[in-house]
Amino acid sequence: MKPKALSALVLGAALLSFDAAADQGQLRDYQTSGDWFSAIFRSDNTDMPRIGTKGSDGTNLIMDFLENNTRYLIMIVIPKQGSQIGNVISPNPVRLPCELRIDLNPKFLPGCYFQDDNTVGYLNLLGSLNQRFIDESQGGNTLRIKLEVPGSEPMYTSYSLRGFTKAYYRAMSFSLSGSGSGYRDDSDYFR
Repeated sequence: MKPKALSALVLGAALLSFDAAADQGQLRDYQTSGDWFSAIFRSDNTDMPRIGTKGSDGTNLIMDFLENNTRYLIMIVIPKQGSQIGNVISPNPVRLPCELRIDLNPKFLPGCYFQDDNTVGYLNLLGSLNQRFIDESQGGNTLRIKLEVPGSEPMYTSYSLRGFTKAYYRAMSFSLSGSGSGYRDDSDYFR
């Protein structure tokens, strides 16, 4: 891995729209709440609730809810721009030290794994993000993330939590109206 290239990728991230941000798939039932959105993400014939927001540096924080909303995955999507496009720094996941903090609450120390492709970098946050993370996000103002890239100064980004609670509860409601891995819209009740 090239630390300076990774640092430039993270710091030079440009704004992208959410519907093209994370991976190949489609968003439907999209709605914004404050600084957050909620929607159903469809990829590979699978539907899942998704919420997300844009960061202070133009990155996108996305939460996908799995297994009837009993688990969730958090990913930071880092758009590439200019000469970064087409340059793959780390096609395989590389663990990087990171910390999360909501306002002045105790820190979270998840496993952070960076990987990229031709157009986007992904930072997956795993482990130790539990119900306390959801509760603090609902009552908090700002989520801050510190990422340490070897050979570089730590990088920081922040995400507003304004609208998180409404987006979260809307995403949770999708599973109540759904069946299995699919989610229903109103027309399904008249078939």
